[in-house]
Amino acid sequence: MSNTEIVCFDYAKAYRDFNGLEGSDKSNNTSYDRRMASLLEYVFQCLQQRQRESLLASNEQFHEMTNEQLYAVLLEFYLAICIPQQRIADLDRTKSMQLRIKMLQEADAFHTEFLDRMEVINLLSQKERKQQYRKMDSKQYTVDREVKIERFHRQRELENRLQQFETMYADIIASRSKLKDQELCDEYEEKEREMLLVFLELAVLKSLSEQSANNQERNMLESISAMDIPFENDVVPQKQGITVTRIASPFEMKREVIRGGVFQSGHRLPTVSLEQYAEEQLQEAKERDERQRNAPAPTRRIEQLEEDGDEDVAELVDKATLQDREWDDWKDANPRGIGNKKGSQF
Repeated sequence: MSNTEIVCFDYAKAYRDFNGLEGSDKSNNTSYDRRMASLLEYVFQCLQQRQRESLLASNEQFHEMTNEQLYAVLLEFYLAICIPQQRIADLDRTKSMQLRIKMLQEADAFHTEFLDRMEVINLLSQKERKQQYRKMDSKQYTVDREVKIERFHRQRELENRLQQFETMYADIIASRSKLKDQELCDEYEEKEREMLLVFLELAVLKSLSEQSANNQERNMLESISAMDIPFENDVVPQKQGITVTRIASPFEMKREVIRGGVFQSGHRLPTVSLEQYAEEQLQEAKERDERQRNAPAPTRRIEQLEEDGDEDVAELVDKATLQDREWDDWKDANPRGIGNKKGSQF
């Protein structure tokens, strides 16, 4: 077995460990934390090995990459997803917040590197990548409803397709060492490549979503840290109890003072009661509605009659013609600019 095959198995093992951890029970904190730490350490080792061997070129397309390279290109995605999922030890609020912000910054760097690589190999369009950059720069993390629905259906489709490969994946791994037929080995490699393509497309969708969520959380934590907003568990200092505000003598007002000013000059007394005023207002409103209903309809112009389909009604056409003729006569008698004398009486 060559060294290249060993490296390929190493990257494939990182793929298997990541999927195993994602599908595991997270209720057992000790076991989950141990597996998470082991996975992160292993992925970092694979990343260092990939850099030493210069396994990935800067301009390779998807169809030019081997399955080994496709496994290796996923390392940043594993780190971007797993780093924010680490549990923080019981520290004070400030240290916990600083550690969480640092984790989100590291995850954002790995998301950026992974998505840039996906753009190079044409699994992410330049338009989507520019939109992601613009969203991060403007701190607008909301996604349009149509885009969200489209991504949801696409993710569901990819997840269903990926489940179909799970039963086949064990045979794919075993085929490398057990099968002697080269054609059968090539067939398994094609299936493995198809599985990796589906997983990469799914990883792109998850990375776009997770990067937005992480940046939104980081900005919120940075704002809280800058404003020093207390958390629910923080001890809030007790304020002073309720105090009675006493009005000083200059602000005291008595009924006798108000009554004394009633018959002075300038004091307007009510002429009707509130009930009488309400009845008057109601009666005026009814009369106004009646006048509006009985008011004659305004004369429509020829263009309006044509739009309403009443151009054949002779009476309406005559009224419209007369109105247009009067308007033309008025314009002839009052040419444009006749009212502008520029301050001159002559």
